[in-house]
Amino acid sequence: MKASPTSGTVRRGVALTVASFVLACPLAARAEPDPALAMFAGAITETAGFVAGAALLGVGQGDKELGRAGWMVMQSAFTLAPLTAHGAVGEWKRGLAFSAMPAACLAGTTAMFVYEPNAVDYSNLWEQRILWVLFGAGLTTSVIGVVDAMLVNTRGIKVAPSVTARSAGLMVGGVF
Repeated sequence: MKASPTSGTVRRGVALTVASFVLACPLAARAEPDPALAMFAGAITETAGFVAGAALLGVGQGDKELGRAGWMVMQSAFTLAPLTAHGAVGEWKRGLAFSAMPAACLAGTTAMFVYEPNAVDYSNLWEQRILWVLFGAGLTTSVIGVVDAMLVNTRGIKVAPSVTARSAGLMVGGVF
């Protein structure tokens, strides 16, 4: 039985993501958190997921299942990146908080694919806009989470997600 052309790409992407997570975990017990380690853990998670997802999209041109899989791999990496970055400096709860918005975008994309399975290649303009807004919001909030992990030694500046009954956003405060 011959392996599909994407099986190696997917395995490499998963291996890179797992390796960055494993490398980040044991070092979180250090006395002084290392912002460079947080940046590396978050960046490698973002990059590995993006590369693996884009490879699935590129190889599966016209294949709606591979297209959906590629899209979901990328957005899953957006959800994991703030968690791995904050985990690298021992701030697991803060990482979970910053992973919430990319996870919500991932859930929205999943709902869109359930509603319209052909949404990646053959959807109307309105559906494409929804997908791109979810993608952009997930990527942006994921990067904000990784940057926040890099500010671990300067916690005079606080960046935190804020959700109320009437609004959602980011709060920035402290000594600049």
